[in-house]
Amino acid sequence: MAVVALVIVYGVLQLSATVLENSANVFVVAARFTLPAVLAVFAAARLDSAARCFLLDAIVSLAVLQSVIGVLEFLNLTAPIFGTATVYDTALMNPLLPGVVRVQAMLGHPIVLGLLIVFALVLLLNRAPRMRSWQTAGLSAVLLAGLFLCGSRSSWLALAICCVLALFWAVKNLIVRTFAILGLLIGLFAALTSSRASSILVEQLDLFTDSGSFTHRMESFGSFFAILSQHAIRPALIGSGVGSEPRLFAAGLLQQDGFLIIDNQLLTTMVTIGLFGLLVLLSLVAFAVFGLPPAERLACIAMLIMFFTFDALRWTGPIVLFFALVGLVVSYSREKERAKRTLASV
Repeated sequence: MAVVALVIVYGVLQLSATVLENSANVFVVAARFTLPAVLAVFAAARLDSAARCFLLDAIVSLAVLQSVIGVLEFLNLTAPIFGTATVYDTALMNPLLPGVVRVQAMLGHPIVLGLLIVFALVLLLNRAPRMRSWQTAGLSAVLLAGLFLCGSRSSWLALAICCVLALFWAVKNLIVRTFAILGLLIGLFAALTSSRASSILVEQLDLFTDSGSFTHRMESFGSFFAILSQHAIRPALIGSGVGSEPRLFAAGLLQQDGFLIIDNQLLTTMVTIGLFGLLVLLSLVAFAVFGLPPAERLACIAMLIMFFTFDALRWTGPIVLFFALVGLVVSYSREKERAKRTLASV
């Protein structure tokens, strides 16, 4: 299938660009990035209906477990398993909870935890009911607590967008959809015109836009043009290889605020495996969005939103999550083909 071919091309681009530019040890790149992606796709592609349900339930269960560990960390009932969340040896403070260090559970980074929780919440709330409503509410509360404690604002944004999309898609009647949109706009207008609500919103917006986190990510978009305008043809098309980011920071082609992490998966993809690689990644996202059922589709959209603010595919967990979704496209497609053949034979 086209999806499998694209994944193979993605892996080949990762390895070939790394070898051509001598940017990193190709065996390390294969073990850390390429192999988990390929294995996740091929494993998920072979799943039947029962195995797919087990996989998605396992993802939700894992997120709940990580959230519980995060809550225990916050309550000082257990020490952080992999240490305190830090960047350059400085503790990462929770922007949603002043004075509190962000939790990361067993995932190595607060944003990875936030991504997993949003992924799980979208699956939990949008799949066909698999438990009683009070159980769903309880698990959702645990996940939301973990999301709050990890302090990832981009994860909350992804969740909010997915909730709006879920409500919009759930309503089939065009008139009801229109009134729902009008209701949201009126509610937003009322909140903005309320002196108390607007002052809180302005205060939080100022804190966010004045933060280095925001400016760093905004500068990443300008780096797209710097890379394309100053790069030679071959690196622009197939990238500078995995691990080439420090060299490009030093050359002034990426953000120059002293923080040597791109924090934009789309830019990281273009830097490391070029425009061809970025096109392949976006094609995989498109296949997943249009080839998966609603819950999994929303999970993929959440992942795409996170791509704009985090180098998600530099972490094993998000790699497995994303490429498992891509593999499920093949699994669902095979199931539909089998159903068609069965009907045709009757």
